[in-house]
Amino acid sequence: MSNSENKSSGFKETEQSLLLPPLELKVSPEALAEIQALYHEAFRLYGSQALWNVRHRDSPTAETALVITRALRTYAGMPGRRLAERIEALCHAVD
Repeated sequence: MSNSENKSSGFKETEQSLLLPPLELKVSPEALAEIQALYHEAFRLYGSQALWNVRHRDSPTAETALVITRALRTYAGMPGRRLAERIEALCHAVD
């Protein structure tokens, strides 16, 4: 094996080890329905203010809902922060 092959294969192994496994949250169907309702409420209330750079999804997963919580906390004021906290609590609730 040449030195250049060793470097390139080593880089790929290192690159693979840096990747995190996909986040998969296990939530009940009832919790998911509430998460989706809060997600849609967030876009209705704060879409142009805080979520302008995030694509709105019709059927968001719990993982997708978590993506918007940082923007809500940062740009949507205290009511947006409370909404983010509710989403996070539902996403991290254990059955």
